[in-house]
Amino acid sequence: MRMKKSAIALLIAIVCVTQINAAELSSDMIKLIEQAIYYGDFRFDLVDGHVYINAVAYWDSKDAQQKERLCITLAKYMAHILKEPQDWIVIYDNQTGNKIGKWDADGLKVY
Repeated sequence: MRMKKSAIALLIAIVCVTQINAAELSSDMIKLIEQAIYYGDFRFDLVDGHVYINAVAYWDSKDAQQKERLCITLAKYMAHILKEPQDWIVIYDNQTGNKIGKWDADGLKVY
């Protein structure tokens, strides 16, 4: 299972690059995010616009541009679920509960 989770993290990182300019996420990306949710790597609080992520797999080793791409992708996923635009999200570490990032119209802020 660990290898499968690592593969999902890698695929999401790769696919984020191609999804940034798309208006909506591809069905493949939606499936990858849903697999990551199933494995406990992502948890969405749709009411508050918060995303709880496994920081080791999806955040800690990424540079600022990769983190911003991930945030945009996760905001698009949230918009897909809510069926309305989502132009901001707040990212929390799923293990510690600490706020680790925020993305909105002003760009990415890393904590």
